[in-house]
Amino acid sequence: MADEYDSDDLLEKIKGHWKEAREHQQTWRDEARKDYDFYSGEQWDAEALNMLAEQQRPAIVFNRVAPVVDAIVGFEINNRQEVRFIPRSQGDAQPNELLTAAAEWIRDESDADTEESTAFRDAVICGMGWAEVRLSDENNPDSDVAIERVDPLEMAWDPTSRKPNLEDARWQLREKFLTKDQFKTQFPDADVDVSALKDFEESLADSNSNVSERFSYQQNRNADNPAHRDIRVWEYQYKKSAYSWKVVNPVSGQAEEVDQKVYDQAVEMFGEERLQAAKVRKTKVCRVFVAGGEILQEGDAPDPEHFSYVAITGKYDRNRNLWYGVVRALRDPQEWANKWLSQSMHVLNTQSKGGVMAEKSAVSDIGEFEASWSESAAVT
Repeated sequence: MADEYDSDDLLEKIKGHWKEAREHQQTWRDEARKDYDFYSGEQWDAEALNMLAEQQRPAIVFNRVAPVVDAIVGFEINNRQEVRFIPRSQGDAQPNELLTAAAEWIRDESDADTEESTAFRDAVICGMGWAEVRLSDENNPDSDVAIERVDPLEMAWDPTSRKPNLEDARWQLREKFLTKDQFKTQFPDADVDVSALKDFEESLADSNSNVSERFSYQQNRNADNPAHRDIRVWEYQYKKSAYSWKVVNPVSGQAEEVDQKVYDQAVEMFGEERLQAAKVRKTKVCRVFVAGGEILQEGDAPDPEHFSYVAITGKYDRNRNLWYGVVRALRDPQEWANKWLSQSMHVLNTQSKGGVMAEKSAVSDIGEFEASWSESAAVT
């Protein structure tokens, strides 16, 4: 790969993009966590729960968010479209049938329908769903195509992107936390110094990060032993301009697309005057892995023409240039219903027979009188 940056410049560029995305997307991340809580039925925050406990009020949740989300996802599942290659000219029918069969086989083997539906659920909940298309050699030495859903909170993307599904994004980044064993398995030749990991984490300390619970716990407990921490790994993919030549082959008369090296050889062989050629500008996708402030791997993406992470976007917030799901519109009605039901239950439980004014000498045991009076079925 022809590098546009040296290693230090590229690393600073990646770090700058990560911080830029964090600043721009932090509001979305906070909202997304709330959206997932509401979908799961965790709809009271800690402060409200403490207040309810002090007032001896029930924390009622009639989860109306999950059924709405599940209905939308179910509609997508019931109306799922199949991948089919359609011939456009005579003679293409048989090759297109083979391509269709191959696509169906790949999707069946990778359980693509389930993974895509799960990513679609993420988009319905928080506005962003992600899926990764990659080659996996776990079960097949010759590699299989794998399609997997990715946690949206692991992803960062180009803040200038505005098109649906981030079609105009210039870069994207996935942040994962790997254990030491996972790191060695994925990067067997990498030799990252422990002190470098610590310095790199401290350089990011001022930025909000999607730190896993395990990492956060171990970071506090083993502050003096970084070897026990998870290792932050960035997978950064970006687009850059690449050029090739479209040349009419003097021998066959067919148009061919060749790189600069082949074109130079053709010029030496046939002369530039005899060649019918045009320079073509293309977009090339490159991939970089980073850990501990060091570049582990660098090269072309698995598909040099496309990102390997595909985004599914929900509804668009134009003013903040962020995406959101249907849960945002459901949160306020759900919170109102929960608070109203909690308050209603509290009123019914504590004021079933109304209040009473009495002198202290009117009853022998005030506590027993209050308990008896508050019970709707009791005789006082």
